Amino acid sequence: MDLTLTPLDVAADRDELASFLSANRFPFHAVERLTRAQAEARIDRGDYAAPDNEAFWITTRPDDRVGLIVFQEVADGGPMIDLRLSEAHRGRGIGTAALREGTNAIFERHPEILRIEGNTRIDNVAMRKTFEAAGYVKEAHYRDGWTTANEPPLDAVAYAILRRDWVSGVTTPVVWGSDAPSGAASLQRLTSSADSNHLDRTYITSSYQCCPFSSTRKETSVHRPNERNLSAVTSRQPRSST
Repeated sequence: MDLTLTPLDVAADRDELASFLSANRFPFHAVERLTRAQAEARIDRGDYAAPDNEAFWITTRPDDRVGLIVFQEVADGGPMIDLRLSEAHRGRGIGTAALREGTNAIFERHPEILRIEGNTRIDNVAMRKTFEAAGYVKEAHYRDGWTTANEPPLDAVAYAILRRDWVSGVTTPVVWGSDAPSGAASLQRLTSSADSNHLDRTYITSSYQCCPFSSTRKETSVHRPNERNLSAVTSRQPRSST
C-alpha cells in the first residue's frame, strides 16, 4: 500500500485538523462526533502537540490525507495510540499499514521507549484486528471499563507492543490465568524467590512472526522452565486507559 505518515504541524494544519475531527463520526471513541468547537478546544489544549504527543497525517497517493494517528504521552515513555480514519477510507487495510509505520517511527525516534499501548472497546472488532495484524498483543480486559452515552458500560481491551518484540520480529503472548513472568530477568527474579514454589511452573510460549512485517504464525509449544533455562517470555503489566 502506497501510504506515508506526515508529521502534523499544529499551527499550520489547525483548520484542516479541526475539520477532519468534526466532519467524521468515530463510533468507537469516547465522543462519537465532535463539534467544531470541541475539536478546536482539544487542539488548543495541546492534545496533538509536541513534546507530549506525536501526531501524523495518514496520507495516500496523491497526497490525500485520509486519517490521523497520534501517539499520546510520548514524553512519559509509554505512548498511547489514537488512530482515526475518515469514514470514506475505512475497511481498506489503511489502519494496519498506518499503525505499523507509526510504530516503526516511534521506536526509531525514541530508543528509550520500551512499549507502545492502545485501548479500545470490546466490540471494535476492526481495531482489535488492526492491533493484532501490526504485532500488538492483548494484555488486559477491563470489565465494564468503557462508559457509553445512555447505555450500559462495555468491556474495554488493551493491547501493546514491546520494543524487544519489534526488534526481533517475534511476538511473545500473554499467558492468561497464570503468573508467568515477562522476560528472562523477571523469570530469574521469580525462580530465586522463596515464595515462588506455589506458582504454576508450566508456561506456554508462542512465536508469532507478525511484528511488524509478517503475519505468519509458528506452532505453539509448551515449555517448562527451571533455574538453568530462563527463556520463557510471556506476561505483561496492563496500563489503564486514557
